[in-house]
Amino acid sequence: MDVTCIFSTGDTLAPALPSNAANCRRNSTIYRQVTTTGTHFAPISGTGGAVGAAMRTQIDRLLL
Repeated sequence: MDVTCIFSTGDTLAPALPSNAANCRRNSTIYRQVTTTGTHFAPISGTGGAVGAAMRTQIDRLLL
């Protein structure tokens, strides 16, 4: 399974902890990790800020 974990440095609900990265890596065969600025709810407003840009980049990578 191809997994991209996007961690945001300002996220208090799902913080970018080493244990979160280890969990994502353990449950995938192809693993990418992106750490960006912003909060947990950044993707729901406007363009999503840095988190939204990271999401679009990874989606483009997977679809092209």
